[in-house]
Amino acid sequence: MNKIILFLGIQGSGKGTQAEILAKSRHIPLLEAGALIRKEIDRKTNLGNFIRSYSEKGILIPDKQIEKILINNIRKMGHPKKIIIDGFPRIVEQIEVLYHIEKFLGAKKIITIFLKMSKNDAIKRLSDRLICVKCNKIYSKTIDKITICPKCNSKLIKREDDTGKAIKKRLEVFEKETIPVIEKLKEKSDFIEIDATGSIEKISKIIDRKVKKILSQ
Repeated sequence: MNKIILFLGIQGSGKGTQAEILAKSRHIPLLEAGALIRKEIDRKTNLGNFIRSYSEKGILIPDKQIEKILINNIRKMGHPKKIIIDGFPRIVEQIEVLYHIEKFLGAKKIITIFLKMSKNDAIKRLSDRLICVKCNKIYSKTIDKITICPKCNSKLIKREDDTGKAIKKRLEVFEKETIPVIEKLKEKSDFIEIDATGSIEKISKIIDRKVKKILSQ
């Protein structure tokens, strides 16, 4: 049975890290919505420049542009039986885009993994993180204490939207726009809620165990 696995959570909850771990351990293709968007911005295409104008203000990008990016990248993958999508959908209207993807893949089940974290904990993590300019791998400034990415030997930087007012705006948008998505997906998918304040290893083991159970059904 074809399945879509979604990773959702407040910015800084570690959903990208956990999505990557599950993708590698279960050999499932991963679509990182945020990374794909940043790649489009870096290419400075018309679409990328349009998206940048939203991203720099901490405003959610229109769903038509997101759908275009996701569908284009899914086509490049062929027709995988399972796929993991990190950070999507982010607004209620994008649930329709999710259904378009579900139809395109012939998927029969959607699994939602929601990493729950308080706003204060999210602010602490976002204020502390650095990102690789090349591979988009995320690190902690205080825990990792590095300035060069050990994965690809590129420079680590602080994202423009990981500072001050942009962080506050992003978290406000999450509460207003994405929490309603999560409430909808509680009803429309196999829903898994996990406390995101634990260690990476502990959380990944919980996710793997719960997903394994659903995938075997």
